[in-house]
Amino acid sequence: MDLCQIQTNDDFDSIEEIEQQVLATEAANINVSWLRAHLDVIRKRKGASKKCSLLMETNVNTILVKKAAQVDLRERCVEFMAGQERFEEAERCVRVLHLVEKNLNDNILESKGNRNSWAR
Repeated sequence: MDLCQIQTNDDFDSIEEIEQQVLATEAANINVSWLRAHLDVIRKRKGASKKCSLLMETNVNTILVKKAAQVDLRERCVEFMAGQERFEEAERCVRVLHLVEKNLNDNILESKGNRNSWAR
């Protein structure tokens, strides 16, 4: 590729190839400092463009992950509420069974007391 054919457009894939040609030209003791300055600007623009592209891609991925996390949060909230209801129901059952047990124990003691009083 001839140096006269080098064009600065948005096709950054060939910047490494251009860099190699500039190095070869400099090695031949040809002053291409003017070209080096343009190449540096292109490289900086490429870096900024790449960084912006990566930031935008990260932002899109973050939005997608956030939406998935929100769905997961809603599902877990429903599960939590259902679990809380089951817990409260189990707690009520334990209280009722405790009262039944207490009532049975009281009846057993009363029955034993009545039996002992009849035996005298």
